[in-house]
Amino acid sequence: MKQTITLILAVYVIVYVCITIYNKPNLEFFYAGETTSTATDISLSGSTEQTLDEATKIFMEQESEQNIQNKSIRDLKKRVDTLRNDIVILKNKEKDEYRNIYNKIGMEDSVSQIPDSVKDRLGLGLPSEIDFNFTIDPTL
Repeated sequence: MKQTITLILAVYVIVYVCITIYNKPNLEFFYAGETTSTATDISLSGSTEQTLDEATKIFMEQESEQNIQNKSIRDLKKRVDTLRNDIVILKNKEKDEYRNIYNKIGMEDSVSQIPDSVKDRLGLGLPSEIDFNFTIDPTL
């Protein structure tokens, strides 16, 4: 029974101390040098300041390099998006041209009357400035 009361009192004291420290932290004990009322009087040794300065300089260089890379990536992304949009526009124009009634090829049409996009699809590979007229004799 005596041990239980001692244990409860010890837990009470520990909890009380933890709550008091949590509510009113006294950070003076964590700083080197004389205890002062303000935490702004922290002094670092010369080697520590030099190390921090070097680390800051390296960080700033890396950050500037990263910013340059980000800018070039953004520019490339914009360029790719523009090219993709151009491809979509060209494909839509080609579909419209293909569906257009003036793009239909009749049996009496000559090869010179076929639009360039249809010539490419047919695989003829003929230049547009040469005119060929074919006549087929059905009696043969």
